[in-house]
Amino acid sequence: MYLTSKPTAMPNEAESCSTQIALGELEAVYGFIYSRVGNRTDAEDLTQEVALKALPRLRTDAAAPQIRGYLYATARSILATFWSGRLRVPESEMPENLDQEIEHEFLPSTETSAQVSSILAGLSPNHRRVLELRFLLGYSLREAADEMGKTIGSVKIMQMRALRTAAANSSPALRMRAHLGGVKLMRQLDPQSRKHWEAHMPKTIVVTGTATGIGRATINKFAAEGWNVVATVRKESDLETHSDLPSVKTLLLDVDDETAAGPFAQLAQEQFGRVDVLVNNAGYYQMGPLEGTSMDQVHRQYQTNVFGLLALTKAFLPSFRAQRAGIVINIASITGDQGYPYNSVYASSKAAVAVLSESLSIELAEFGVVVRAILPGLHATRIFTKLDQGDSIPGAYRAGINHFFAGNSPTGSEPSVTAEVIYQAAVDPDPTIVRYYSGPDAMSIPRGKRILGAEGYWQEFRNAVLGHPSDLWNTLISKPGTTPVETEI
Repeated sequence: MYLTSKPTAMPNEAESCSTQIALGELEAVYGFIYSRVGNRTDAEDLTQEVALKALPRLRTDAAAPQIRGYLYATARSILATFWSGRLRVPESEMPENLDQEIEHEFLPSTETSAQVSSILAGLSPNHRRVLELRFLLGYSLREAADEMGKTIGSVKIMQMRALRTAAANSSPALRMRAHLGGVKLMRQLDPQSRKHWEAHMPKTIVVTGTATGIGRATINKFAAEGWNVVATVRKESDLETHSDLPSVKTLLLDVDDETAAGPFAQLAQEQFGRVDVLVNNAGYYQMGPLEGTSMDQVHRQYQTNVFGLLALTKAFLPSFRAQRAGIVINIASITGDQGYPYNSVYASSKAAVAVLSESLSIELAEFGVVVRAILPGLHATRIFTKLDQGDSIPGAYRAGINHFFAGNSPTGSEPSVTAEVIYQAAVDPDPTIVRYYSGPDAMSIPRGKRILGAEGYWQEFRNAVLGHPSDLWNTLISKPGTTPVETEI
């Protein structure tokens, strides 16, 4: 056969080769198991059991087909034991069709052995509860978080600590499983093998400009979904903004400093071992007619909203390309989709971001890198309280400016609305979609363009902005959200 009677003490080159082949097959084994248990948590645990059982026993001269066959035989054996415990049926009496794919949910585990009871009794109440929910009752992370009144990130950390405590006072087998369940496994695997496990590990996202508004809401959303998060702020006084979120690390970054992009990208990747998603959110709003805006203001607006974004994206692309995976999400604006008056510089910078995202989406597709653009509508952030107004606005423009802003909606969407859209853009399996609209006013734009056509939409939009909206326009275009918007105009 192709197995040894016991594992060897030190791996040689041949053994390393057979192990590499086996590790390369584990992703497919995971898919095989997932299709037969129907949930990710059990599939991950059972795949780790396959690795624990099979890898140490591989013969150094085993061929790939033999290794593959042994892995699947091991998987079937572990699945039989799994379902025997779940269904309370002896393995000898298990139905033969359990080796087929399933499409329905099964009852949670009800294992209550004396060993498990003893281990749980020695844990703190929170640690005991999280293990009972996750491994005895089969709760998902989200369900456990809801049951305990905590965030998903908090539950993950609590579970990790509980497993470590339990493993320290249990059998060598359980101790080994706890080691394989987290960071130690990732450190033990070489880079080529690691990619097969990373697809099932917590994802890591970097978000710029997170002290307030959409950036802060995005941090809260991804932390609640169990992601590792690297947040950036510009001021040292904001470094504690996310201190209540254990899965978030906050770093200083001034996106205007293009020379800082490379070192920051390296530092961000060191926080959790890799980065999967970059969200370019940092930006600000320059307001005023072009005639009254200095060229220095124009350059500053583009430095933050465009050039800083370009530099940071460029810094992350080598690692995304090497991973053959990565997502860049750029925050644009509906002003980049349709030109409002008195913010032509801001609008053109956001249009640049949107079109840049479309171009990069095609340019980077061959490397598995996905690029998106988010176009929020009017939101109840503090963007209108931090305006950079034109340096020398001629008095002739004042009446038009006042009329335009007086006609704007006094309410907008909560920042959490766009945070949810950013999350959907991060997990959307379709790599071809670039533009995502957030907020009821923004989401009605593509609908209006489909119905009216490009020129018809422009004429209706222009008349509405000038204060003469048609009944058709009022019917097609939704009002913004209902949260009051702060303004200092």
